[in-house]
Amino acid sequence: MKQYLYYFFSRYILLYFFLSIPAIGFMYVPELYLPIMILFLWIYTFMLKRKNNLQKDYFLFQAFLVLLISIALCISFILSQGYLSSPYWNIFYIITLPFSPLILSSTTFGNYSVVFISPIIILLAHLIFIYAMTKPQIQARRITIWSLVMIITTTTSLYIYQNSPSQKFKGGHDFDYMNGYSSTDLSHFYPYTENSQLVELQEPSTFTIENEKDILINPNIDKWDWYVVKKMMAYPKKEVQKYPKFDEQYNRIKSLLEDDSLVFGYNVSCDVSYVLDECERYNLEPIKINYFDVQRLEIKASGKRKSLGKAYELWCKNVPTIVHRSDADARLTFELAKEICKSKQKTIQEFMEEDESLFGRTDGFKYGFNDEELRTKAEREASRDADKLKRYIKKKIKKGFRKLNEEKTDYLVKGSKNNFLFARH
Repeated sequence: MKQYLYYFFSRYILLYFFLSIPAIGFMYVPELYLPIMILFLWIYTFMLKRKNNLQKDYFLFQAFLVLLISIALCISFILSQGYLSSPYWNIFYIITLPFSPLILSSTTFGNYSVVFISPIIILLAHLIFIYAMTKPQIQARRITIWSLVMIITTTTSLYIYQNSPSQKFKGGHDFDYMNGYSSTDLSHFYPYTENSQLVELQEPSTFTIENEKDILINPNIDKWDWYVVKKMMAYPKKEVQKYPKFDEQYNRIKSLLEDDSLVFGYNVSCDVSYVLDECERYNLEPIKINYFDVQRLEIKASGKRKSLGKAYELWCKNVPTIVHRSDADARLTFELAKEICKSKQKTIQEFMEEDESLFGRTDGFKYGFNDEELRTKAEREASRDADKLKRYIKKKIKKGFRKLNEEKTDYLVKGSKNNFLFARH
């Protein structure tokens, strides 16, 4: 028993914790992490062999770990139904606690497959190295049972993962990461959606989906943000580049957003600014858009600003689909608005009549809600910068700028007022 406790603390908790720490530095090139760690484990196992510290008990302990984590992964997949933000993943996270640096860095960068695969591959590789160097005598029946458990759990996990929403819809991010970005994603990188007329109010509180389709737009840029391409785009880069540019789809998008349509979205002013940016970029007439922000409606109902995913969880009592695709986001916004109306026992028309600040509009390249001044994107950014400057100066006046040597007032010392003003202007 003491020997197994020793293995647990020194050769599981400590060993794999320290092996996971370098994963933080490998997140920009995750492909290199596993080969390097496996090589290190081979060297480590070889050194144990030379010092006569490899025994059959260690092999059995390692085999138990591999089976335990495989079963935990399978159970988490089954209970969570493939939703990565489900609390059922705590089962897997607790058992793989020594891999916490690896898991934390991988989830931060959206490399969820690394979270599932890496611990099992690392443990399995170590098991193979131990077996090759100790050659323990194991009953054939025991090996058969172990193999069957591994095959069943791995196959089940793989099947659920491949049929999970993140793989079905080929998204890249959990909604928690979206920080409240909108249901239509009308940006330089995300496809435009034909869901502009998503909600049709045929009668009080009746919501129907008329059409659901993505309009892909080639962003027409020279340099692509690698993180956006790898983690956030709903379609492969090569596929997106095959489609027409914004100016070629302008009339189609304009006809969808205008024609007396009221556009519903979540944090929709961001989408509006993206549309106007593209109009200005291609020297096109700005599109006239009247819009309704479901995020503002949700804030009015709950009293707190949230991301789309968090709001959906709160009102719809379900974990949102783990995708970042415009039609899926639009559907979530649709269901969220419907659930708020149901919960508050009001029609969407009643919300519209009692609060005009839920509406916004464009006027040329200016846009804004009914309770604020219409401004361009540049004016808004300048205003935000001015507010940040005011807050910074108040903070510095309170704490004090770094004092300069009286004889040297012409150089810029970090933290001094000179340095601050130079950086700003």
